[in-house]
Amino acid sequence: MVGNTKEDPSPPAVAGNGLLPRRVLLQGGLKVAGGLVAGGMLGLSPVHAQGRPPGAPLSTYGSPSRYESHVKRSHYSKQAGTSGSGASRTPLQYLQGTITPASLHFERHHSGVPDIDPAKHRLIIHGSVRRNLQFSLADLMRYPMVTRQMFLECSG
Repeated sequence: MVGNTKEDPSPPAVAGNGLLPRRVLLQGGLKVAGGLVAGGMLGLSPVHAQGRPPGAPLSTYGSPSRYESHVKRSHYSKQAGTSGSGASRTPLQYLQGTITPASLHFERHHSGVPDIDPAKHRLIIHGSVRRNLQFSLADLMRYPMVTRQMFLECSG
């Protein structure tokens, strides 16, 4: 074997094109895999091995980190004399990236947030159409789904 053995501490041999030979990469990968297996056989995770306790258990519904508790919708406004009418804004100054989490999306409500049973909900298209249409959520789910990243600005 050439290079990087107990007898020969020199760096691994380089192939003619300047890249590491496949054998060197495979040997290194086997050493890493062996270390992971040994750690697993001992029942130690890398966190336990460093003396830190494990984190919180898995949950059925995700929630933000406690270090992000300051990231909340802002600028709540309520319309006087109404029940459930008002607006809130997305805290853009605290967000990373371009995707707004659903829980932080701006809201605008007139007469409160509706409580709609998905099994009874219907989408009705009528008016300036050739024929009126009605769809249940099950009907809509049969159509192909498309995902797009879109910019949405409140027009209110």
